[in-house]
Amino acid sequence: MDADNAISAALEMQDSLPEINKYLEEEVGTSVHIGISIHTGEVVVGNIGFDMKMDYTVIGDPVNTVFRLQDMTKPYIDGILLSENTRRAARSAIEIREIDKKYGDIMVYELLGRKKA
Repeated sequence: MDADNAISAALEMQDSLPEINKYLEEEVGTSVHIGISIHTGEVVVGNIGFDMKMDYTVIGDPVNTVFRLQDMTKPYIDGILLSENTRRAARSAIEIREIDKKYGDIMVYELLGRKKA
């Protein structure tokens, strides 16, 4: 369910980009591009720190992995990359394309959209 929610959010962000860029072009003469990465794994979430400095944060290996995947999005302008873990965890039918790069042992895919019924 969490993987599907992340995929839905990423696709909504991607779908809204043309409208956002149209507005930005008209108002300030510029546009933005995004790169989204999705990875699924167990993390620790909560207030971490001590009395004088407490931060709500997320820690764990999956956090590091998703940031490494984020670096891989640069050639995929406005694209979405997801890990093998997320592909396996997704319950919805999605269209993906395997990319040439891996992150360690993890296969990485470009999310092309949802499969049409």
